[in-house]
Amino acid sequence: MKHLRWLGPLVASACFFVAPVTTAQASPPSFAAFAAAAQKAEAIQDPLARCLAYPDPVGSSWNAQTTAAYCRMRLGAPFTATQAEALLEKGESAALDKLLAGKFREAKKDPVARATFDTAFRTAFGTADTHMRALLDRWVKERPESAFAAAASGWQFLATAEDARGSAYASQTSAGQLQTMHDYLARALPELERAQKLEPTLTTTYVAMLSASAWESGFADENDILTRGLAVDPTSFTLRIASSSRSTPRWGGSLQLVAAQRAQAMKFVDKNPLMRLVGAAPGLDDLACGGGDALPPADAVRQAVSEGVSMSQLHCAAYGAISDVGLYAELTSQIYRFDPNDAHNILMRFPALQRLDQKDWYRASLQQSHERDPGNAQLAIAYSNYLKVTETKRAIAVMQRSLATGGDTPAALHQLADLYLLNRQPDKTLELANQMIEKHPDWPDGYALRANVEVSYNKPDRYRSIHAFLDRFGDRPAWSKTAAELNRYLAEHPEAPSDAAQPVTSRAGQATPDQPLPADRSRSEADASTDRGSAAR
Repeated sequence: MKHLRWLGPLVASACFFVAPVTTAQASPPSFAAFAAAAQKAEAIQDPLARCLAYPDPVGSSWNAQTTAAYCRMRLGAPFTATQAEALLEKGESAALDKLLAGKFREAKKDPVARATFDTAFRTAFGTADTHMRALLDRWVKERPESAFAAAASGWQFLATAEDARGSAYASQTSAGQLQTMHDYLARALPELERAQKLEPTLTTTYVAMLSASAWESGFADENDILTRGLAVDPTSFTLRIASSSRSTPRWGGSLQLVAAQRAQAMKFVDKNPLMRLVGAAPGLDDLACGGGDALPPADAVRQAVSEGVSMSQLHCAAYGAISDVGLYAELTSQIYRFDPNDAHNILMRFPALQRLDQKDWYRASLQQSHERDPGNAQLAIAYSNYLKVTETKRAIAVMQRSLATGGDTPAALHQLADLYLLNRQPDKTLELANQMIEKHPDWPDGYALRANVEVSYNKPDRYRSIHAFLDRFGDRPAWSKTAAELNRYLAEHPEAPSDAAQPVTSRAGQATPDQPLPADRSRSEADASTDRGSAAR
């Protein structure tokens, strides 16, 4: 069965690069040893212990102290987004302030712990999620003297600005996107400034300002931000790496500037081993991510990462290594090592592992990641996608478990609906569509799903479901393709007067276009239906 095209609006958010897939090839001895050690490490339950046990790239000489500190910074979060959100949802903003104040007080005793706090803060609040925005607005209102609330609000506005702009080149970005980005940046700046006045030592606010200045010239003076931030904490890794990453020739800087920043950072390496990563591999950015047509030699990429690099550089190096399947697999495995909760980091390495005849390793990493965090919708979707062709029922169980343990996202609901259709269960899909509409009446997803399934299976309520979607969401740009397909169906299959006469009714029998149809209305003919594909076919 064709997958429904109403999944379209989500696809753009799941972009990542992968190596081209060709026939499988034997793993070289060096990679085989790396693979065995990596798989052994990935079986470790504790994320920090797993990272510490992970092998470094073949032939590299990463500093053990620095790598251990980086593992700690990436995976030793003193608090999580889930904790913060739970407290805010219960109206316990004072408790969240107390939690963060205690963690920050402890972090100030150790530069690595401070970098870990900054990283956790950005992860928790640097999201474009509208639900988090509502929680932060309430927190700021309830606790106007909270530096943490102001900083979190600033980070969220910044993330929303970045999301509005997108990742395309400026020449490919609309004026409307740039204006929306500007508007959100303008809202972020006063929040970050207020946070700095309330708590000048909160270095995450300076990091946020540096990030914002990268998106819009003139937003703030980068040198002033860096000077003020380093005056507060000269050992701050997050500040120094944010600055050095923007100082390469690719971003209008120079290798001399990066070298000077590295020299300054290395003065503090005895206090903070993370400083070895500041300005490391300065030519890698232009070598592997410079935008040229030709890929760099694999040996040059391997040499560039040989003494240790940060996550952004690992992504860049992996991109430059796609012509060398073994090196690509090693580098994407390092990305997974330092960020195992992002499903994209597992998906990235699949083509390489497939070519190296390591499919069992890939499946194991998906299964392990899902079992450790079943509520992570991204991971559940990735694992169920792997299973769905040959083990559809198991894939359905994976998604059901994820939804039951907190993974209630539009993408997860889409995935389960797609699996139900693949398993020829249109009634289950319609029940899910009704649940989506009941739980999230402002989401277009449930309405689009219901209309598409009813059209695909020629259900008697299809016209009313089509109009329920078009009347409410038909003019939304993100859903223009779905609207066009449904309008095309109406043009090609005119509805009889009896079809259009009655509005969609709720279970209570009251007319409304916003309520789900009774799930049992279409059950009688579902089992006899054949696969007609999507409405767009």
